[in-house]
Amino acid sequence: MPFIEWNEEMVFEIADIDAHHEKLVDLINTLYERVFECENLEQERELTGHILRELRDYAIYHFSAEEELLKECHYPAYREHKREHDQFISRVGELSEEYSRGEPVLSFPTFMFLKNWLVDHILRKDSDYVAYVKKDTEL
Repeated sequence: MPFIEWNEEMVFEIADIDAHHEKLVDLINTLYERVFECENLEQERELTGHILRELRDYAIYHFSAEEELLKECHYPAYREHKREHDQFISRVGELSEEYSRGEPVLSFPTFMFLKNWLVDHILRKDSDYVAYVKKDTEL
């Protein structure tokens, strides 16, 4: 069973956004699986560093695309939404920096943060804009 289960509640029928969200879920699941496959910290670092960087980079890419869509639709809560994205990127950036210094950041609390933030953001914040975006665009 994956760490984060992709489910129909996370599907908004906005193709690019749905694909991005599913990719973020997959990256967190892959990172989680790799950590628990490792026998020691050295092996963990060999198998996970690139995935953590990809998660950060893909989150930046996704948030940029999502924010562009929200700006185009004149979404009224755009600034608040972007602020949440910025806070997530900042936290993942901190994790990446700690990781590059050799600190053991890929712990259960880190994974719970990633899971809770992403699932909550998709189901609570992103779902708020779906009707607005669909009404304002032809998707």
